Amino acid sequence: MKRTASALIRAAVAAGLITLALPAHAQTADLMSSGGDSSTAYKKARLAQLCGFRPKLEPQFAPAALFLRFAIGPSYTWASGDPNTKLNGASGGFDLAMGGFVLQNLAIHADFGWFDVFDPDFTVDGQVLDSTSVVFQASTFRAGASYYFMPVRTYLSLGVGFAAAAVTSYSYSGESDRNVTLVGREYTKVGPSFAAEVGKEFEVSPRWGLGVAAHYELLSVPPNDDHAKATVELAQQLGLRFIATYGSR
Repeated sequence: MKRTASALIRAAVAAGLITLALPAHAQTADLMSSGGDSSTAYKKARLAQLCGFRPKLEPQFAPAALFLRFAIGPSYTWASGDPNTKLNGASGGFDLAMGGFVLQNLAIHADFGWFDVFDPDFTVDGQVLDSTSVVFQASTFRAGASYYFMPVRTYLSLGVGFAAAAVTSYSYSGESDRNVTLVGREYTKVGPSFAAEVGKEFEVSPRWGLGVAAHYELLSVPPNDDHAKATVELAQQLGLRFIATYGSR
């Protein structure tokens, strides 16, 4: 009786193992035959299906992906105006680009920028104004496009738009008390602006990239009709930007 029960148990276990093995054997046979299609691509796809692999997600720079880029860093600015006015010195800038990818690796965006030149060298008709301190500030608004060269994740960005700038000057009333007096502030009219940037990013997460970029910017801002004697009309800056880029599908 015991022998009969043991034989029945072994037969049941063997039947279960055969039942589990039949579907996998049928799938493998179907993979090998594939109705006469023995292409490598088909075999790889079927093997991936059998192993439970899923296709890779769309790349970060695919169409309809959101695009945000933040940039901040130091620059060197030089400018000129009337009468024979020259300005140059260290500056700092911030830029923000917002938009989306319209084609693979190509993004269209709106650019907002700002930079400030503190206490630059300022000359009028070749004479340095030692007693006057000048601050030059500019805000820019541009439409831009960025193209990413993959897989190295290097990009080229161009932007065209307009800018507005202001020159503020201060003077020292004397060496004894060293009081600072506001001499004047000149707000310029709106003028054209152009920017170009070449950068390199490194992926830190599926949605974020960090990197550095070389940034060049040019703006032409003619002064108001009632401007003071010294003006700044054409300004350029060349600088380094530390960038953070966000992209989502």
